[in-house]
Amino acid sequence: LPRFTDKMYLNDCPFGFAELGASTFVASAHPSESCGSNGLPLTPNSVRILGRSRHLNSLSHPHLCSYVDVQRGKHERIVVIQEYYNINLLDAWKKYDVFKTEKKLLEVAHQVLQGLVYLTNMGITCCCSISPRNILIDPFGVAKLYGYGLYYITEMGAAVSFPIGSAYSAPEILVSCPVGGATAEEVTSSAAAAAPAEAVTGSVSNCTADCWSLGCVLLQLLLLNKHKQEDAAVEEGAVSLNVKTVLELVAEGRHEDLVSGLLDVHPELTHVYQGLKASTRELLNQCLQFSPVSRATPSQLLQHPAFSELSLSGSVEARYPRFPLHMLPPPRPPFPHSSAMLPGYPLPADMALHSGEVRVRGLRERNIKEVYHLWQLAGGQTEQELSKHGLIHTYPPILTLPSMAVVEGEVFGGQFHHLHQQQPSQATLALSLKALCSHLAHIPYCKYYPFITQKESDAEDVEARKLPLVIRERDVEHQFHRIILYHRLLRAYPYQRDRIVIEAGQDITPYWRGLVWAALLGVDGDVQDSYAQIDKVTPTSTDRQIEVDIPRCHQYDELLSSPLAHVKFMRLLKAWVVSHPGLVYWQGLDSLTAPFLYLNFNNEALAYACLSAFIAKYLHKFFLRDNSAVIQEYLAKFSQLIAFHDPLLYSHLSGIGFVPELYAIPWFLTMYTHVFPLSQIFHVWDTLLLYPASLALCVATAILRHLRHQLLTYSFNDCILLFSDMPDINIEQIVSESVLLHKQTPESLTYRHHAPHHHRRCSDTADELGLEPATMALLSAMDDMTLAEVRNEVCARISAADLIAATTRRGRNTELAVLIIDTRPPHMYQSGSLVGAWNIPGDAWLSGGGNDSNGGSPAGGSCEEATGPPYVREIKERAKDKIVVVMGARAAHHITLQVCEELVQEGVPRVCSLHGGVDVFQATGQLVVASPTAT
Repeated sequence: LPRFTDKMYLNDCPFGFAELGASTFVASAHPSESCGSNGLPLTPNSVRILGRSRHLNSLSHPHLCSYVDVQRGKHERIVVIQEYYNINLLDAWKKYDVFKTEKKLLEVAHQVLQGLVYLTNMGITCCCSISPRNILIDPFGVAKLYGYGLYYITEMGAAVSFPIGSAYSAPEILVSCPVGGATAEEVTSSAAAAAPAEAVTGSVSNCTADCWSLGCVLLQLLLLNKHKQEDAAVEEGAVSLNVKTVLELVAEGRHEDLVSGLLDVHPELTHVYQGLKASTRELLNQCLQFSPVSRATPSQLLQHPAFSELSLSGSVEARYPRFPLHMLPPPRPPFPHSSAMLPGYPLPADMALHSGEVRVRGLRERNIKEVYHLWQLAGGQTEQELSKHGLIHTYPPILTLPSMAVVEGEVFGGQFHHLHQQQPSQATLALSLKALCSHLAHIPYCKYYPFITQKESDAEDVEARKLPLVIRERDVEHQFHRIILYHRLLRAYPYQRDRIVIEAGQDITPYWRGLVWAALLGVDGDVQDSYAQIDKVTPTSTDRQIEVDIPRCHQYDELLSSPLAHVKFMRLLKAWVVSHPGLVYWQGLDSLTAPFLYLNFNNEALAYACLSAFIAKYLHKFFLRDNSAVIQEYLAKFSQLIAFHDPLLYSHLSGIGFVPELYAIPWFLTMYTHVFPLSQIFHVWDTLLLYPASLALCVATAILRHLRHQLLTYSFNDCILLFSDMPDINIEQIVSESVLLHKQTPESLTYRHHAPHHHRRCSDTADELGLEPATMALLSAMDDMTLAEVRNEVCARISAADLIAATTRRGRNTELAVLIIDTRPPHMYQSGSLVGAWNIPGDAWLSGGGNDSNGGSPAGGSCEEATGPPYVREIKERAKDKIVVVMGARAAHHITLQVCEELVQEGVPRVCSLHGGVDVFQATGQLVVASPTAT
């Protein structure tokens, strides 16, 4: 299933006239047995690249080709998918006369500089990839920089075995890694080997290196235009601009800039150069200083007089993902008319022609990342497409064997060595959207803009809900509708939160899951500012434990195992610990953080806000320094819930001593993130976030019931082995059953003293039950239960309010929702009891005595025929699909508990006791005098 973690910009630019361009390269491989300073195996370079590439997904600028996805394949292969156009600056210079003018080339340079300034502000200080081939031109003549992230994601080339750059790279980069046709021997033998160090002093990642490359592009195209050079010279790099000449000029030390050096070597270019505007010559001079210190930066060049007549196309300030929006972005400007297009521009094959005019409609109006996600669902496989078009070469396994392997594990020779030394392909493959378009061709245009003020429903939507969740997540058409709908709803959050909750009850599209979770958790306010104010740098006492836990947290996932993910893990965990002084770090908090970090990899602030809201709602007080009482109460409630829904399983597990303390603590402390992989956690939490915290107990109960047949035949040791390595289970079935169990469980049965206060409420309001608020509060109160009582009682307690709600509903249903057993003596029962209560005196029950005259066991020896305690057979018959509530006098609550335990041992399901006994109804007027034959 395609995975995306960063769709934070809800106002991303549409796909438009672009294409999906795929390219590939291979990261360098570590020796097979290399380990780091911590003794762990070194992280593969492809994983390091994958982690750093996620930052590129958040970049959005009019003059940058957006990064759509970066994938990791076998044998350290990396596949990059990026916004792409079919014409680059070199092609445009050859094909269109307008691009041979000084004015147009300055406009292109101004647009590229805007992108460079934006990249610098976003933390990418050097692209090392500017060349005429990497400056793409869209159909309207707008320049967009392509491939600018390679230098950044490969850690300045450290993660690959080939040099990064081109013949247009700055001298400091050429010295560090020979490129552009100059071999290492040529550079070493040239005068550049003796060049003074101060001539190229400066970091190879300095942003001025890109200014040099841009200056070289301008100089070459302007001079070639005037000097009538052959096209081949442009393609390979003019003689005067090749690598060897540049380094020799640096080594001579007679010139401070490339322009003066070239004019000295090629005086025939002087008159051409002098024909340029003075401002253009000054611009080239500032770009092509040999010393990086003397060279202008992109932000300085953007203010150059040569661009005085040009204005910014978009903001160059750093913009990070924000959610909620709170303010809708301005409407998208319309696309330029097709008459403004460059003549003969090669458009994508799927672009529609309407009355001789090219229009952007349908998928072309959606975000490029959405289109790519749907393309994958439609069967698109990037590596397969690259292999089909010869951009990935496969070799028989026998030919990949190395020629030599040293003791340390490093290998040399053979096709294996060649595979890891090859440079990235210069070709980019435009992925075909034909299959995707055919899948969505029948969808009317109005479906691209659904209403959000009212829910639309059609026959196809109803049929889709019947499909299993796994199929729905892979269905192109269903995901198309869900992606568009959620996009519109999220833009209107928090005003449309109720509608988001309703839609999430059907399913949550994986594409928008991170933001939908934030909406379900009620995240609001300026989360970025709040997160920025937290001290995430100062060392704390928990740092060492966090450092130990992170390398063990979901490291099967490529993204979370990357070094950048570990850094983000550390910041998030430190931020949570620092901002919650009353709580401490417990092992398991890292696992809780993993889903939020995965889904919000480029938005730590949102991940932190979601984590804080999740813990406050579902793990309240679990991270106290002394959390023993909280966990003991939680485990006791879990044990009672097992007895309530599956008494036979409870009796078996209790009989062999397999108690929840032995297996369930990691379940609840990590909310199952320590038990299931992320792919299954997403489905569990999709439902969990729609319900109160008590659903987590139902999930655990559903897991046991799913393994029921095995557990009933297992011994203690077998159970330990089973839960030491959780077997594969149908997670969708577990989630569905947990929701069903939650609906069948009265809310008060899962009451916990340590739960958040806002979850302590009865199932129905006082108005619905016709009670005064004070009376309702009295019937709902369960605060007087002690931890010892909860741990010692087999059956959970139901509040009087929930019992009233269950009994009053019987008038609206065809069957009783509850079976009430009154264990008081007959004379107390006849003085007043609940309507429909069945009197089975406790002394007769426990002593195994005979019948009573008030609705007890039927006469005629039925008790003697039944196995076990009296009345069990009839209770089982009457209790089908009902909740069995055992109540008695408060002073004789021990008798009530014994009756409950007997029923559980006999396998009677859904047994609970009334909290406070019958006495709680004395002042409410709920008791009625029973007739002698009441049952």
